[in-house]
Amino acid sequence: MVAQYTNLINGEMFDNGQWIDVVNPANEKVIGQVPACGSAELDTAVAAARAAFKTWSRTPIKDRRAAIQRISAIIEENSDELIRLLTSEQGKPHAEATQEIIGASMMAAAQSTFDLDDEVAEDSEQRRLLRCVWRN
Repeated sequence: MVAQYTNLINGEMFDNGQWIDVVNPANEKVIGQVPACGSAELDTAVAAARAAFKTWSRTPIKDRRAAIQRISAIIEENSDELIRLLTSEQGKPHAEATQEIIGASMMAAAQSTFDLDDEVAEDSEQRRLLRCVWRN
């Protein structure tokens, strides 16, 4: 039997009992299955993300940076498996899959160090326009 991968929605692993085969394009073998989700599952996931954002947006920046650094480390720690999965799922050459996975880890780590400042682009009776400017 092939592995069945579930979705993470609102902190819980979820499947609706309906599955879609994931096929390796190189040999057309089924390498796994994912839930066949529709608009109801999408709506649930979006609602959960919106609710989570309320908490996340109030989380101190140092804690958000630490969380993103942990995500970066987890990607790096699991890079061999992620590269294998990406190559199998998409038929992507190993070197490109490696670049994408390691790049994702490095990008997350780097971006978590950026400081974002609001710069007033316009302040008039009609509107107040802020532009987000990053620095590191």
